[in-house]
Amino acid sequence: MADQNNPAMITETKINGVTFVVQSSFKEGGTETAVSKMAQVLKNELRGKESCS
Repeated sequence: MADQNNPAMITETKINGVTFVVQSSFKEGGTETAVSKMAQVLKNELRGKESCS
């Protein structure tokens, strides 16, 4: 979780009447971007689904 030196960012968005609350934080000194992290998550999801079929 976030600490006082690295506070979390909280974003609230409403889509079609559903409110989504997203909390994000980052590792100090980290080099990976949110885009590259999500790309890796999606690649891993696809690999998992391919191996199940």
